[in-house]
Amino acid sequence: MTLAPGTRLGPYEIVAPLGAGGMGEVFLARDPRLGRDVAIKALPAAFAQDPERLARFEREAKLLASLSHPNIAGFHGLEEVAGARYLVLEFVEGETLAARIARGALPVDEAVDVCRQVAAGVEAAHEAGVVHRDLKPGNVMLRPDGTVKVLDFGLAKGGAAHGSSSDVGLSMSPTMTHAATGMGVILGTAAYMSPEQARGRAVDRRTDVWSFGCVLYECLAGQRAFEGETVSDMVARILEREPDWGALPAGTRVRLRELLKRCLAKDVKQRLQAIGEARIALEDLAMHPGESPSSATAATVAMRPRNRDGVPWLVVAVALVALAASLWRKPTVPTATELSIVPPGGRRVAEDVSYHPMAIAPDGRSVAYTVRERGVLKLRIRRLDTREDKEIAGIESARNLFFSRDSEWLGFFDSRKMYKVSVRGGAPVELADALQDRLGTWLDDGTIVYTRETTEPLYRIPDTGGAPVAITTLDSTRRERTHRFPSALDGGPWVVFTAQTVDSPGGYDDASIDAVSVKTGERRHLYKGARRAVWAPGGYLILARGSDLYAVKIDPRDPRITRDPVPVLADVSGDGSSGASYFAIADDGALAWIPGGEPEQTLEVGWFDRAGRWTLTPLAPGPYGQLVLSPDGARALVVAGPGGGSSDVWLADLSSGGMNRLTHGGKGGSPAWLPDGARIAHSGRDSSAGERVLVRRLDGAGGAREVARAGHPLIVSDVTPDGGSVVYSDYGQRTGRIHIAPVDGGAPSLELAAEGDGYEQAGMVSPDGRWVAYISNKTRREEVCVRRLGGSGGSWQVSTRGGGGVRWGREGRELFFVSGEILQRVSVTMRGDELSLGQPEPLFEVPPSPTESSFRDYDYDPAGDRFLFTRPPRGVAERREIAVSLRWAQRLGEALKNSGSKRR
Repeated sequence: MTLAPGTRLGPYEIVAPLGAGGMGEVFLARDPRLGRDVAIKALPAAFAQDPERLARFEREAKLLASLSHPNIAGFHGLEEVAGARYLVLEFVEGETLAARIARGALPVDEAVDVCRQVAAGVEAAHEAGVVHRDLKPGNVMLRPDGTVKVLDFGLAKGGAAHGSSSDVGLSMSPTMTHAATGMGVILGTAAYMSPEQARGRAVDRRTDVWSFGCVLYECLAGQRAFEGETVSDMVARILEREPDWGALPAGTRVRLRELLKRCLAKDVKQRLQAIGEARIALEDLAMHPGESPSSATAATVAMRPRNRDGVPWLVVAVALVALAASLWRKPTVPTATELSIVPPGGRRVAEDVSYHPMAIAPDGRSVAYTVRERGVLKLRIRRLDTREDKEIAGIESARNLFFSRDSEWLGFFDSRKMYKVSVRGGAPVELADALQDRLGTWLDDGTIVYTRETTEPLYRIPDTGGAPVAITTLDSTRRERTHRFPSALDGGPWVVFTAQTVDSPGGYDDASIDAVSVKTGERRHLYKGARRAVWAPGGYLILARGSDLYAVKIDPRDPRITRDPVPVLADVSGDGSSGASYFAIADDGALAWIPGGEPEQTLEVGWFDRAGRWTLTPLAPGPYGQLVLSPDGARALVVAGPGGGSSDVWLADLSSGGMNRLTHGGKGGSPAWLPDGARIAHSGRDSSAGERVLVRRLDGAGGAREVARAGHPLIVSDVTPDGGSVVYSDYGQRTGRIHIAPVDGGAPSLELAAEGDGYEQAGMVSPDGRWVAYISNKTRREEVCVRRLGGSGGSWQVSTRGGGGVRWGREGRELFFVSGEILQRVSVTMRGDELSLGQPEPLFEVPPSPTESSFRDYDYDPAGDRFLFTRPPRGVAERREIAVSLRWAQRLGEALKNSGSKRR
């Protein structure tokens, strides 16, 4: 189906054609709702009535929805317009690998890097049960930033284990001249087909290993591994001949040649059995760039077997040794050993917006981690030498884990305290108060440096407990608001940490990495542009930015950074809004991390009823944050964008799925409706990094009217029922308060009287306008409270084990809030100036949220008695694995000797 520029497909506008293949035509399109370009793939008109082709097209959509990886082009949705079906895909800028090869062979190091990323993407697909079956240079895109994306899973099939049969299907591969039906149909582009695929036999993931070998060969040689004038000639060469090994560059290392031969073994049983083996082999080659081409050094290739019963598996290390007679044997000592820790019982690793869910002991023998069970965090310790995995009983909300220097104790934060517990179990020992903690680090001298609150400096305390002493000071001249994520350099006395300002409270990739001496108090600025720093043995500082890790040499006794950091690992999970990066390094050089990159921000929007049953809305999945229902429940204000102060407010129609942008430039957030349904209030950043509270009409008439302003972030939470005032609160401030500003701007804001020296925020006014529910940390933990709006008197605490995201029910007779990822209900009875509150009752478990708990992203519809939530689309993988690489730091040091990093 040819689509002319300007054609509308639902919300998308066609811009230009991009290309065509056997399974569809692809067009560049614009998504005006989220301000992004997308790729639209349409089924050819000639096949639109073919039920088998339609079934394949829909299967492609389901397969794509199950894949989420930085090296796989993303999938945004499936659209149907006027009976025709379209896939909405990530638009990847750059050139195809085929176009790059057309200019000549890639240098060996570039070929290794490109194909390493290809292997990583295909490996992720295989782990999801998806075989590509059409892997070729034309389906690999090279982005300008060096990222490689695998495209077009249109010929893929799911559930392919060894020996599974091929799907019956149709093919119009670009190099094929016919289409056929029934078993034995040849799928894929002929030059890259495996022998079993060419024969029309059953195929599995090892078919992709063959095609990958063809791609790697072509990158190195600049020509195809198998050529022919016709399809028959090409198939004959695939079945009967070897590639021209002499066409490989003279400098091709032995290990790389042997990897190619294993990938291109015609006997499927002799072929490399998993693409992950190739990925690890290429990573090892990249880490050892100085190897002589004639060296017979062993290449370690690790295979990660699928976990069938929830028991974590030791990853099998297989060494490839190049011998003159092409024999293979295991080396006596492998160069690397890989472990995969999978929580038992199908649980997921408990990643949170602000907390680190895992730590590795300094001796490298244990990994501590948390898992989530119905909103409760369970603490577990895995022994790497014995595979023992046990729960530490009696701990239900541990977070931000860190080990003692002797590996015998585990430090953690729970509720509003910092504790330590023996790795052998027993009762936790309370050490200090801590509210909004951001990690700790144990020093050789028996003290702990930690962040006890987000808007405070670093504190130091003996590991037996005592009075904490501040060791840093927030620098007002730099507008600092937080010091967090301390890490001792080689056990002390220097500690590195993250410093961020009030201008960027929700984005940490541009933060400063500083160091402080616990002996002298001297503070040094080391680096600008990273979210977290961790010491690694061998004299390295590992910096986290985005989902990548970088390494730079540093002296732990006199820390200074004089060289540019070198990238050393990609695809590490974390959260940029808090600066969290989920990795840890042991003193023996072992690295533990949660793979998968930044969590996917594409969320779907739907309704939960009180029983937790989910109904999807027509809204297309997107990077959504807060949701605020209109007075009639038919529309919602949606905050969409990357966050960190770069989002906008949209108006969403919940029946049609249509969306209309209300703010622009990434400077709008935290909206609330006025009762007339025609106006809204929202926060917005101005050009001077200040924050404003604005009121505007939905139709844009009259522009926006400023009703409040501050020099720090503000969060709008509600509008009073009479429509006269906007309720907002300070954000990121140690003693932040709730304010009320007149909508007409005719009077200054009023600050609600606060209790205690903590903060209060996220105020929500009752339907009768007499009460305000809010979040307070006066008990040193965030709890839901209620008090009279504008009147005197005390407050009532609603939650008992922490809470956020408070909402009023119908006529003010109920309150809802989220505690531990469980939506709770509390009955409310009002008698004059008194309240009677029931006990919290759990309703259902809510999806993980990228939003901080106080401002939880959901809303309640009293007319329909239902709850509007966001959640990850089905098929988006949850984090269920912690990867461990033993001796990683040692191999890192070997690789960085030849890194060529430049002095700053």
